[in-house]
This record gives sequence, structure tokens and C-alpha cells, in this order.
Amino acid sequence: MAIVFTCFRQPKKFEWLSCGSPHQIQFKDKNYPTTEHLLQAMRFWGTSYAEDIRSVNCPQIARIKGRLNMRRALVQPFSDQDLVNLWTCMVLKLKQHPELIVKLLSTGEQEIIEDVSFRKKPTPWGCKLIGGRYIGENIYGKMWTHLREMIKQRIPLLLDQIILGDLADFRQQLYSQNSTNEGNINHCNKMSSSKSDALKMRVRS
Repeated sequence: MAIVFTCFRQPKKFEWLSCGSPHQIQFKDKNYPTTEHLLQAMRFWGTSYAEDIRSVNCPQIARIKGRLNMRRALVQPFSDQDLVNLWTCMVLKLKQHPELIVKLLSTGEQEIIEDVSFRKKPTPWGCKLIGGRYIGENIYGKMWTHLREMIKQRIPLLLDQIILGDLADFRQQLYSQNSTNEGNINHCNKMSSSKSDALKMRVRS
């Protein structure tokens, strides 16, 4: 059985998987209320927009501010650097809230899917439930399962030189798969079995 969560409408049991969960993150000597705040701010790093996003109270407003100023963004959503930034946010979240590592490991081998059915526009971050099937790339869910496997294998979770490994496959899937490809829960979140070269990218300073 898969674990299904949504960004801002999740049940309490799995809200910690969401970018909007109330887990404060410290990054470069500043505190960010949620992962969403930091991810959005990273798209405008070094500008006044980043600080404006950091200062708002709720993650929904942080996302809205990011979208409204997207033309001024230095990092575009779903770009390679955006994936690295999200990975950084997730690793920081786990390192600074170690109880979440316990929760992540407690999911066992279950698939993790972000349900984006409520969004009007398609997004590669998650899947939409259509006719009983989850359809989409589910990048965010795959990143959680990848992190889980790294922890199980005792692979260090690094920030300054992130090794994304199989996440390189996600980028390939993003462009090779049609957003309307159908699949059940197992198909939607199935990780590629092929081994790709490690994708290494530095976090922007």
C-alpha cells in the first residue's frame, strides 16, 4: 500500500512529508518557517524577493509570492538546479529534525506519492488521481524514497556536494514521459532500475 500525501491538505499522519509541514529550517544563518519557504527563496537567492518570501507566515503565501514573481526568478521550477535545491531542503529538514528520519524509515518499502489532484495545471512533482489511477512523474515522492534508501544503506546525506545518483533518471523521465501516461500506484512511483552516472551539482551560495 502506498503512502499518499498532498502539499497543504495532507492528513496529520503524513504532513511531515509535505513542503508545507511546520518544520523550521536553518540555512546560511537564517531561519525559514518551512521547506516551501526555503525552496521558493532559493529561486530568488541574493535578491530582495528571497527575504520577502522568508518573512511571510504560511507556506501557501510563500508559494504564491514565488509564482507572482517567477519572471524575476534566477532558478526556474523543475530545472536541474531547482531539483538540487529541493534535495538540499529535504536533507536539511531531516538533519535538523532527526525524528523525521525515524518516521521515514518506518515507512518500510511503501511507495511515497504526492497527490497533486487539486492543482489545475499538471506538475511533475507529483501524480494526479484519475479514474482510480495515479498519473504523473511523482518526482517529489521519488526523492523521498531515494532518501530513505540512502539512509538504509548508510550513505551520507551531503549538502556541499550533492550526489543525486538515480535522480538523474528523474530528469530523463521528465522529458521522455508524457504527462498523461497512465499507471497505477506501483507504476507511477517505480524507480528506474538502470544505473546512471551520478549527477553532481553544488548548492548555490
